[in-house]
Amino acid sequence: MTEATDQPSKTKQGLGTILGLLILVFFVAGVTPSALRLFGQIQFKQRYDEIIAILESWETPPPGADPEEWKNCWGATTTATANVCFSKNLVTQAEMDRLLLDMQARQDAPNSWKRLEWYWHRLAETGPHGKKYITNFEYLWNDGASPEHQLTPP
Repeated sequence: MTEATDQPSKTKQGLGTILGLLILVFFVAGVTPSALRLFGQIQFKQRYDEIIAILESWETPPPGADPEEWKNCWGATTTATANVCFSKNLVTQAEMDRLLLDMQARQDAPNSWKRLEWYWHRLAETGPHGKKYITNFEYLWNDGASPEHQLTPP
């Protein structure tokens, strides 16, 4: 009699284990893509913050530059960065990594108009959105720049 009562109990335990494993599989399958997307967004934001930190270190006008003119062009550049590098849908993680590396390679050079103009044009190389933005909004830079610092095509 004991054997007969143990059999349904073992069957229920086996079903419970299978059901638990199925729930775990469905949970992991549902959570993993979300976790990966979240990790990707965090990584993208970290890269963006590093880019902005370097750009902020370029805020001080170079020697001999008109402070107001520099502020206008540097400001247009920071605005362009925020608009071009808005999301992973506009700029890939790989391109954010390359942009940061390119900026880091120029970080030790003295602040200059040449470097700021280089960066403006570099934003256009981040992808189709960057190219379109830089082309369409070049006037933001040029409106605040003297004739000698007007943007020229790369």
